[in-house]
Amino acid sequence: MTDSTKLLRMDKPSPELEALTLALAELVRDCGATLGAIVDESSVVWCTVPEAADGRDIVAQFFREEIAPNTKALLHGQRLSIHQASGPHRYVAESFAALYVIALWLDAEFDTELVRARIRLALPKIEALTLAVPPFDGPGGGEGAQGCG
Repeated sequence: MTDSTKLLRMDKPSPELEALTLALAELVRDCGATLGAIVDESSVVWCTVPEAADGRDIVAQFFREEIAPNTKALLHGQRLSIHQASGPHRYVAESFAALYVIALWLDAEFDTELVRARIRLALPKIEALTLAVPPFDGPGGGEGAQGCG
């Protein structure tokens, strides 16, 4: 993991974070992806599936190249819909809840619109779980996922 991203760490993952990770794993499997991640505008990596060192590096590079240059637009309510269908890192990413981006990486050629459609179908559940993750800095630390950073 590089300095540009911060991996969410809890002593014991909350049930909400565990459910979020399972929902992401299901989406990764359904899309035939090799990696899935949820990141926010401040570079916090909420979860990755599968959890692997090279996955964190791929997510960090994605954040630097795709999210960081678009943070201002994201915070002003612009939706991000990004895809890279060629090269060593092929991915589809969609923003949600004004602060978060879900991204899936695929090794083989893929139908961008099909992957986007599957992400959009999964987003209501993933968004609700993301926003339900409790604050990381204690009971008075904020409201769910939005209290992190």
